[in-house]
Amino acid sequence: MFILRKRFLPILLASSLFAACGSSEPVGTGDPNDGDIPMTCLGGTQTALNPPAPGVGPNVVFTAVGDNIASGLIDMEFLPGRNGESLVITKDGAVYYLKRDFTLVPASETIATRQDGSERGLLNVAADPLYTENCYVYFYYTVPGSSPDVNRIERYSVRSDPDAGEFALTNPQVIMEFPKSSGATNHNGGSMVFMDQDHLAAGVGEGNVPDSAQDKDSPLGKLHRFVPNRDFNAGGLDPAFSGNGVSTVTPSVYSLGLRNPFTLVLDNEGDLFVGDVGAGTYEEINCVYYAGENYLWPTCEGPCVLLDPINPIHGYAHTAGTAFDPDFDSGGGGKTIIVSAYYRGNQYGGLFTDRIIYNDFYDGFVRLLTMDQNERVISDQHIGNQPFLLGLQTNPADGLLYGVSLSGNERVLRMDLEP
Repeated sequence: MFILRKRFLPILLASSLFAACGSSEPVGTGDPNDGDIPMTCLGGTQTALNPPAPGVGPNVVFTAVGDNIASGLIDMEFLPGRNGESLVITKDGAVYYLKRDFTLVPASETIATRQDGSERGLLNVAADPLYTENCYVYFYYTVPGSSPDVNRIERYSVRSDPDAGEFALTNPQVIMEFPKSSGATNHNGGSMVFMDQDHLAAGVGEGNVPDSAQDKDSPLGKLHRFVPNRDFNAGGLDPAFSGNGVSTVTPSVYSLGLRNPFTLVLDNEGDLFVGDVGAGTYEEINCVYYAGENYLWPTCEGPCVLLDPINPIHGYAHTAGTAFDPDFDSGGGGKTIIVSAYYRGNQYGGLFTDRIIYNDFYDGFVRLLTMDQNERVISDQHIGNQPFLLGLQTNPADGLLYGVSLSGNERVLRMDLEP
C-alpha cells in the first residue's frame, strides 16, 4: 500500500547506441558559483491566511490516452526537444518510454529500488533542460537494502530509437544521497524540478523525525538546490549556500523547516511553489522567496503566529469540509496536497494560463488557484475530481496537461475541458 503521509490506500498495487541521443555526453556549461536565484514572491510574512471564498470554475475531466502501461504509475516527464515523447515510471521501479501518441516503446528499463507498499520506491523523474545535448534524466528513489533508508538522486543517459522499438538507460551516476535518521519508511519527499538550465531543486522529507527539519546539518526536511548536469563532485555544489546561514555541512540545503515536500512546480518568473504535506491539521502551498527560509515545521503547521514567520501562501485545514470543496471528505481520513502544475500554456481558452492547479491525493478534488502580481491568492476554484493524481505536465506538442494516477488507471491521463 502506498501512502504519502499515514493513511493507507484502499487498493492493492500490482506489483548498443540508439539513434535519438548520440554517444557523446557533453556536460553543462553553467557556473555553479553564481549565487542565489532571485525570487519575486511577496507577502509571505502575513500572520494568518485570508483566502478568498471558495468558488467553482470551469469543469475539467481526465481522459485516458494511449496504451495500457502498468499499475502503480507515479510520475511522467516530457523529454525536451522530443516533441511529446516522454518517460513514465512506476513506484516499483519500472521505466517506460512513450511515443508522441502515448504508445509504448517495447523495450523498458528498471531502477532497482526498495518497494514494500510503504512510501519507499521510485518516486520521481526529471529531464535535464539540456537534454537535446546530453540526454540526461534524473531519478529519485529509495536505495534497496539500506538501513535506515537512503533516498538517492541518480543520473542516467537515455539511448532511444522509438521507431525501432529501442530504449535503454546507460551510464548511471549517483548525484546525491539523503540518509534517513530512523527506521521510518515514510516522509521521503521526492519531487525534483530544474529552476534554470543548471540548478536542480529537490524536496526531501524529514523521514518522520520532525526535529530533523530544524537541524541545519541534516539533509532531511529541506529543499535542496545544486548543479547535477556535469561531472559531479563536491565542486558541483553551489558554495554560496555556505554563506547564507543554512548549512556548511550540507551545502545543497536551500531552505528548511519542511515536513514532506512531495511536489514542486515552477512559474514563468522562476518562483518555486512547494506542496508540503501536513500532519493532522493543515496542507500547505509555500512559495520560495529566498535562500535560507525556514518554514518552521514542526513548530508550526499551517499559518503561524510567531514573529515574522514565512507563512504558506495558501492551503486548507483538515477540518475545512464541503464549504471549502464539494468533494472534501470530512470522515476523518488523511489529506495530502499535490501541487500539480503551474500552467504556462495558452490552451483551454486561456482559463488556466498563469495559474496553479492543485489537488488532494485522497479526496480527489482538483482546484484552480489565481494569484495577483504579488503572488497573493485572489481566487480558488473547484474545477474537477481525479483521485490519486500525482501531478500534471505540459505536453510541448499540443500544450495540454497530462499526468498519471497511482491507482485506478494504467494509462496516461489528459486534462480536458468538459464538453
